[in-house]
Amino acid sequence: MRIQNYKELAQSDLREKAFQIVNAGLEAIDTERAVRNGIRLEGNTFFVRDEKFSLTGVEKIHVVGFGKVSLDACKALEEVLGDRLDGGICLDVREGDLKKIQVLVGTHPFPSEDNERATKEIIEFLSGLTEKDFVIFVISGGGSTLLVQPEGMSVEDEVETLKALFVGGANIEEMNTIRKHVSHARGGWLARHVYPASSLSLIFSDVPGDDVQVISSGPTVKDGTTMEDARRVMKRYKVSLPNEAIFETPKEEKCFKNAKHVIFVSNKIALGAMEEKAKELGMSPDIRETALQGEAQDVGKKVLGDLRKASSGDVLLYGGETTVTISGDGKGGRNQEVSLGALSGVEDGELLLPFASDGRDNTDFAGGVCDILTKKKAERMDLSPEEFLKNNDSFHFFERVGSALILGRTGSNVSDLIIAMKA
Repeated sequence: MRIQNYKELAQSDLREKAFQIVNAGLEAIDTERAVRNGIRLEGNTFFVRDEKFSLTGVEKIHVVGFGKVSLDACKALEEVLGDRLDGGICLDVREGDLKKIQVLVGTHPFPSEDNERATKEIIEFLSGLTEKDFVIFVISGGGSTLLVQPEGMSVEDEVETLKALFVGGANIEEMNTIRKHVSHARGGWLARHVYPASSLSLIFSDVPGDDVQVISSGPTVKDGTTMEDARRVMKRYKVSLPNEAIFETPKEEKCFKNAKHVIFVSNKIALGAMEEKAKELGMSPDIRETALQGEAQDVGKKVLGDLRKASSGDVLLYGGETTVTISGDGKGGRNQEVSLGALSGVEDGELLLPFASDGRDNTDFAGGVCDILTKKKAERMDLSPEEFLKNNDSFHFFERVGSALILGRTGSNVSDLIIAMKA
């Protein structure tokens, strides 16, 4: 059981079933397991599940990973590729020691000079390759923050811009539209740097809809946005940067001709496993949405409304990423706000459990349990969900009522996931 505080939280049959469904979803998207089970090398053919990629003419294979699960994926790839692997670079938020791949450590959720230096190393490494090299890119959530290579601005300028976008409630597409036009490593730039070598990007999607141009700001795919698109987003959220800091992303077709990509892990895999577990438990699951978006607390009310129309034994499953418009100075995350937004309306026999698949909902909590047990305890403690929502302080609410979901770092990172159940 991946839920670290399972014993403290498992106070009802409904909760126990929900936790088993959570566990099934996380097991299905475990990064190392997915790589070992889904990738193999046979002679000059590289298999990604049932897809084949020819390595005829390739002399050296390299791995370049970045994001919050890149360390796990690179570790597994070293085992799968064995002696055929020449080396590479892994940029993660965690320290690690791999045999052939150099591990660099960056920061998240905001970029830093460490990220900038690490990105420069990646660019220099890629720029020295030839048409006889093959690069396996490992791309996962957090890559946008890690791949920092500005021009005409500082890393601190980017940090301040991101903070303003977070406060304003910008969604991931809007933020990454700007990010792609302020870094020489995002928005297709890595495809340009690796050219003329061929490459394959294994993408661990944390973005609703699995848009490869948005995931980690699309570093290896041709970008469909322009500088004007970035400026329009900046204007919408009243942020400004020096004119020279905004530049166009690569558009040359030749850079992308030999740059392939595969959505390797996404919330669809997690939701499918959660659906199967719900069936095993004798319930009736329904995957409602894989690209859910919206203001977090409003999404909580919407999901509760869906559940209210459901029948006994139904399990509604959602994947996506909500946003939080910050108006207070509290502590919390998207999933905790979804749960807290629904809490006042939840009734006996109903449960909502939104959680971050990487185990961190902007805090050490992955989410919060919304059910009658949480609601009654809050009432006994005279805690108002609405007051905590006004201050964006969902973390301290769930901490005080003892209904926080704690997963630790899961070794996975797709989108956020939501379970809604009726007894």
